[in-house]
Amino acid sequence: MATKQKLLTLLFLAFIPTAMMAYECEVNGDRNVSFVDVVENGDLEGEPSNDWSSFWVLEWRTMNEQFFGPANIVVDPTNANNHCIKVVVRSEAEAREAGNMIDDGNGNYAPYESVFFVQSKQEFESGKVLRLTMRVKADREAVIQTQAHRAPDEYNHWNLFGNIHVTDTWQTVEKEVVLTPEMAQMGYAQGMRTVAFLLATVPEGNVFYFDDIKLEYESMTQKGDLNNDGQVDIYDVTALIDIILEGDTTPPYKMTQYDHLAADFNNDYSIDIYDVTFLIDFILNKE
Repeated sequence: MATKQKLLTLLFLAFIPTAMMAYECEVNGDRNVSFVDVVENGDLEGEPSNDWSSFWVLEWRTMNEQFFGPANIVVDPTNANNHCIKVVVRSEAEAREAGNMIDDGNGNYAPYESVFFVQSKQEFESGKVLRLTMRVKADREAVIQTQAHRAPDEYNHWNLFGNIHVTDTWQTVEKEVVLTPEMAQMGYAQGMRTVAFLLATVPEGNVFYFDDIKLEYESMTQKGDLNNDGQVDIYDVTALIDIILEGDTTPPYKMTQYDHLAADFNNDYSIDIYDVTFLIDFILNKE
């Protein structure tokens, strides 16, 4: 039934006269540089997904049990109308007293005693440009170390965005990096899709808060080439109809085999039936 519906839709749209549209679209085949956010619910105000979370933690919620799972979303301590992620880091003294401190191999309190993770469903290969934007604060001034992981707690490389200096007031952090082969670890872990924030960097312990989180990758888009094969053709029309029928028209996108930026063919910041019409018209009339 779905295949028949797609075919009928395609045949119908092919005969919609573009003159009926209220605006015009020009496509010159140029590639546009833009950034695509892969984080779900980055402002922490939406309903958490039942089957996926972009935010995970490795933290000691009790002194004797380390928790590994979705991060804790709480009311912002500075704004009752806002929500954020809270991560509690126990002190070195508490860890030693509990007798289960994670050390660095030399008996020292390790920064990865507590870790916050931002993960994507999409793999990032070597050479990809990544951009991190977020707001962050802590009870104590501290430095957060960042690492490249595949999935949370699946280590790739010791450094990703460098260190982040945090104070007791909210501040906006913006970082950008070009992934190296060591960060991506393509031959070992099949790509990189997680940023790890190492939080246990002061012996007194700490409490961290994170909000308005974006993890974006740079996209070089050719309008209409949804399947990235270098051609704008009927296969891209099929891909566009797939996207619309699946409702995958707003970020973060789930059908990662397609370039959704290329799907907005008429540049109106929406993926809809008009893009299908213009794409078919372009294919039928291109030289």
